[in-house]
Amino acid sequence: MDNKKIVIAVVIVLLLLIGLFAFHIIHICPFDAKATFTYNGHCYALYEPKDKGFSWYEAKRACESKGMHLATFTSEEEWYMIKSHFDLPTDYAIWIGYTDKGEKQNHFVWITGEKDGFEYWNSGEPNNIKNDETGETEDCAIILSKSRSNEALWNDYLCSKSKYLGNEKIGYICESE
Repeated sequence: MDNKKIVIAVVIVLLLLIGLFAFHIIHICPFDAKATFTYNGHCYALYEPKDKGFSWYEAKRACESKGMHLATFTSEEEWYMIKSHFDLPTDYAIWIGYTDKGEKQNHFVWITGEKDGFEYWNSGEPNNIKNDETGETEDCAIILSKSRSNEALWNDYLCSKSKYLGNEKIGYICESE
C-alpha cells in the first residue's frame, strides 16, 4: 500500500471518529425521523407509524438501535417545549418511555430511572385495564392523538399493541441524552 492510500484511509477513519464524537457531544438528531427538536442538550425525534404501527417493545428497540431511548418528560417545562415544537398528530398515538411494567400497578416510572415528578394523564388514567383474551394489563404510556385529546394527554395502554383501540396506529418519540 503506498503512502497516498494510507493517508486517505487515516483521513477517512478520523472523519468517522469526529462524526461519532460530534453526534454524542452535540446530540445531532437522526435524519430518518418525521421531525426532530433539540432542547436542553437532548435530541427528540418523532417517528410516524409505518404500515402497521409499533408496539411499545418495537418502539423501544428502534430507539435503542439509534443509540437513543423512548422519550422521557420529567418537568412540565420540558413537556410543553416538546409538545409545542412537534406538531403532534391527529391520526396516530405516540409511545413514550413511561411504564409500570415490573412495578406496582399504576406506579409508572421513566425507563431511564429519572425522577417521575411530572405526569399529564387523561381523566381517569392510568386505569390499568386488563385484556380479557391475553391477560395483559395496560402498562405502557402513550400520548393520545389530537383527534382523541386536543391537549395530547397521556393514556396507559397495552404494550404489545401497535394500534390504539383497534385502528389508530402508534408511532413513538426517541430521545438522546
